[in-house]
Amino acid sequence: MSTSTGLLERTEPEPVIEARRRSRKVCGYVGCAAGLTLAAWIIAISVTRGRALQRLHREVMLGAAPFVGRNPVDGWDWRFGLGLVGAGLVAAAVAAGVWFDWFHRARIRTIVATCSVAATGFALMLALTDGTDGVLNGARHPTEYLANLPKAPPAGEFVRTFLDTINRYSVHVRGHPPGFILVLKFMARIGLGGPWPAALLSVLSTGVLVAAVLTTVWAVAGAEWLRRCAPFLVLAPYALWQVTSADSSTPRSARSVSPSSPSGFGAVRGRRPQPGLLEVCCSAR
Repeated sequence: MSTSTGLLERTEPEPVIEARRRSRKVCGYVGCAAGLTLAAWIIAISVTRGRALQRLHREVMLGAAPFVGRNPVDGWDWRFGLGLVGAGLVAAAVAAGVWFDWFHRARIRTIVATCSVAATGFALMLALTDGTDGVLNGARHPTEYLANLPKAPPAGEFVRTFLDTINRYSVHVRGHPPGFILVLKFMARIGLGGPWPAALLSVLSTGVLVAAVLTTVWAVAGAEWLRRCAPFLVLAPYALWQVTSADSSTPRSARSVSPSSPSGFGAVRGRRPQPGLLEVCCSAR
């Protein structure tokens, strides 16, 4: 079928072929515009009717329909700030990179480094929509890890008795391995205690996580899939909690960058061992 179509195009005049290509492009633009308009209309209806329902029946606890919000009266908690502007600029830069095919022309190590920085900036800008409170929330909130340091015994005893005394800790500590508490203990021992160093660790972990995932994709699936995944990782929805919660800093991401990790850098389906993150950043083209 494709062969006959190609022969037909070669026998047609060049203006006709060009007009057909132009019409296909216009149809694509119209379809995208129609889809975006429909999505905007659906969200507008959801917001309008959801707020009205929340005002009349507060017991419904609808939140920011169709999402989950904090404001118990209107559901939606509208706010605007420079952080949102910065996040929009990062998103626009990523969209421009996709549009101009930058992700398919740049070197692998350039993509990994750029996406790590961009993802960190995007998550940080979203957190700064709430000001510095948004950045520090993941460090000083009473349910997070840092609040448990005063009640946690020395490192060895903490690990030995973790399961027996787990109910004394907050929900974040109970729901994760004990490793991150040990990291915070070490930071406090070397003079980096307090909320700001812990918050900075969350910020840095955002970029490290993106680099680790991209390197894993490269090792398992190849460079082409890395290039396809890169823009989505920068603007992924999890950016909303990467900086605002210390969960992004938990040591589980360290396995992704370990050269011996079976998640992508060891023997994958009988392949030869793949290089680690540092080797990719230093030698990939």
